[in-house]
Amino acid sequence: MAALTGSALAAPAPPFDPFGTSTGVEQAQYVLGLASSLAPPDEDDEEEGGQWGGAGDNDHQAGDNDHEADEDAPGDEFNGGYGGGDQEDGDQEDADGLSYGEPGYGGQDDEELSSDENAPGEAGEAESGDADHVSTLPATGSGSTAQPASDAVYVSAPFQQYAEGVDAVTYSPELVPVGSQAKVTSRRTAEGTTVVTLTVKGLAPNRDYGAHVHVNSCGKSANDAGAHYQHQKDPVQPSTDPNYANADNEVWLDFTTDAKGAATVQVEAPWQFQDPRPKSVMIHSERTSAEAGAAGSAGERLACVNVPF
Repeated sequence: MAALTGSALAAPAPPFDPFGTSTGVEQAQYVLGLASSLAPPDEDDEEEGGQWGGAGDNDHQAGDNDHEADEDAPGDEFNGGYGGGDQEDGDQEDADGLSYGEPGYGGQDDEELSSDENAPGEAGEAESGDADHVSTLPATGSGSTAQPASDAVYVSAPFQQYAEGVDAVTYSPELVPVGSQAKVTSRRTAEGTTVVTLTVKGLAPNRDYGAHVHVNSCGKSANDAGAHYQHQKDPVQPSTDPNYANADNEVWLDFTTDAKGAATVQVEAPWQFQDPRPKSVMIHSERTSAEAGAAGSAGERLACVNVPF
């Protein structure tokens, strides 16, 4: 094999020249640039890229947190919320409809609505109770064509022997036994009338009684209650003139008891009580007479009930 001379050595093929006119120096720079583009990324560059990627993840995480916050905090806008439909329903079930919190949706109104249902009123309690009871009830007139114009008076008490502070006194235990009951109500109406109701229980059965509104309070003696209240007072006392002693100028509450000694009577006077107001209801042994010379008389005074008309 013949030895090759220097002139015979073939020069290496130049690298690919995309421009076709580059010099050797330019070709070297091209090779170095190509090698650099194929090298693995620098650690600093990788860390910087990771930070950008991490920022994206953090943004996404923050978005998730915002979404979770909306779901976990319903009701801040009006105690019903934008994002907590399920949560709101749960609150409503757990709090029996009181979670809305605004008046009219279960907070104040429901409470008010609960207070009204649990307080039946003094009148109902007094009617069934045995203890003395005197109260003044606010006029309501609900469902009535003749609505009350003022407070109604309500008295309920058992008859007892006279003692200081007793509201119902019996002077004849045979006809009005100790422990028998009386209830009196009185109210003024918008039409200018007065409605008075008397209810008794435990008196002698199947018997007539007279009853009237009297000017004074009950006392130790039956006569302490004074005369009948008259809207137009008879100048001659005691009054027996039918022009004054009649059911239109006085309040007559005559009644007949049933087999259990109970009765209820209601009258409506065409006027209203004036000062000085009457203070009691007296029960008599007979129905009231309307005859001249005896008008207004009703026999013996049996029992008395204090009523702050």
